Amino acid sequence: MRILIDTNIFIHLEDNKIMNDSYAKFIRLCSTYNHHILIHPYSIQDLQRDKNESRKKISLSKINKYQYLESPPIPNELELKELGLTSVKDNDIIDNIILFALIKESVGILITEDIGIHKKAKKIGLDTRVLFLKQALHSLELLHKVEDYHYPNILDKKVYNLDIEDTFFNSLKIDYPEFSDWFKKISQEARNCWVYHGQDDKLSGLIIYKDEMNPIVTISGDVLSGKTLKISTFKVAEEEQGKKIGELFLKKIFSFSMKNGYQNIYLTTRANKQIYLVNLIEDFGFKPFKLCSRGRDMVYIKKIPDSAPEKNYIDKFEYHKNFFPYIDCRNVKKHFIPIKPLYHRTLFPEIEKQQQFFYNNVQAGNTIKKIYLSHTKNTKLSKGDIILFYRSEDKQAITTLGIIEHIETAKANDFNKILEYSLKRSVYNYEQIKEMSKKETLILLFRIVYHFDNPIKRDWLISNIGYKNCQTICELKDESFQRILVKADSKYCYYTKEL
Repeated sequence: MRILIDTNIFIHLEDNKIMNDSYAKFIRLCSTYNHHILIHPYSIQDLQRDKNESRKKISLSKINKYQYLESPPIPNELELKELGLTSVKDNDIIDNIILFALIKESVGILITEDIGIHKKAKKIGLDTRVLFLKQALHSLELLHKVEDYHYPNILDKKVYNLDIEDTFFNSLKIDYPEFSDWFKKISQEARNCWVYHGQDDKLSGLIIYKDEMNPIVTISGDVLSGKTLKISTFKVAEEEQGKKIGELFLKKIFSFSMKNGYQNIYLTTRANKQIYLVNLIEDFGFKPFKLCSRGRDMVYIKKIPDSAPEKNYIDKFEYHKNFFPYIDCRNVKKHFIPIKPLYHRTLFPEIEKQQQFFYNNVQAGNTIKKIYLSHTKNTKLSKGDIILFYRSEDKQAITTLGIIEHIETAKANDFNKILEYSLKRSVYNYEQIKEMSKKETLILLFRIVYHFDNPIKRDWLISNIGYKNCQTICELKDESFQRILVKADSKYCYYTKEL
């Protein structure tokens, strides 16, 4: 696979400081498995803008040991306009040209820590191929089975059961000088938290939360009306970033909020320091609002409707993103996806022993966004369509409802394309992807809406919707889908008042 690295990655690889372990592992993996690291020629312009002449000379001398992207495609003004990419500053021009290399398929993926590039990539539908370094590293490790990660449960605890001297808290103490005093105060208040323990049972993730009513949340006195969940602390240890732990925490937050009747969720963060967190929460519908009451951090807000909102969105996926976990089932296609037990276990390991979507004992596979690979010839699937997964052979039942976020098709033997699009979210290993690539393959990025508490069995499907064995992805009639929703007692789908 051809991997393009941005200037900010190169600088970390080549500066005079001790190399971060993640960067060392990344280089080793690429070398071991013949992934080619490339530098875009336009990245040199970034280095040339460095005002430190000595550092600039050193960087420019070191960059020459990397292979340049040969004859990179350069977009013209019309192409940029059609993509909606603007060029206000010099770095915008370079960012757009680097992203254009992905659009023209001259490289497989781009690795960058630049949040601006990530946002542009999401805007033009390339976010599955633009990764932070930690995401790339974790995906490569899973792909090549370098390390078998174990994800223990997210546990409910009291803050006073945590050790403030744990190294996990060091960065919080640096960023917030008052943190230690605040920690002592909330310990005495018996504040609640959720913790995640990583390898060697180390504290590796933490959510500290607080129940509020009609809180004033901004420096200008804005009030959030109703019962509100404040996320006081949201932190994942650096060594665990890229493993979707933040996404697991979000599922816990959403579950807790919905079960306990909250109208709002909010947190404050510094976008320039917490780019991973900002990127994550915006992807699940949090909106930046105003500066917090101290005038220091930005407030991000997520509204929690008590039922599916009657909003008319042309883009049904955007409806789901803004009102997660609700989906708008009107005027959108529904599809039935039969899946064999082996692949069902690979895709949904979290429901082997537990059929709920929201639950306390969160498992490794229980992320919200997934990649599904198929050899179907069905070309009628679109972004925003609803999908129902039917586990064949043993269970013979519908287990899971999801919504399509993005679709790609890889031609037969186009292994690299499957790898490029599935790397960020793949639960498939190298050999599985290699086997799938022998035939034309559908690459389907989707989000789980929920798993059925009681899977809908084949006998009921035959009796009530005239189900016949589907061997591949097939479209489901709207009337049949509505009957399934009634049977499932679904509360997350907005349809009609009569449903």
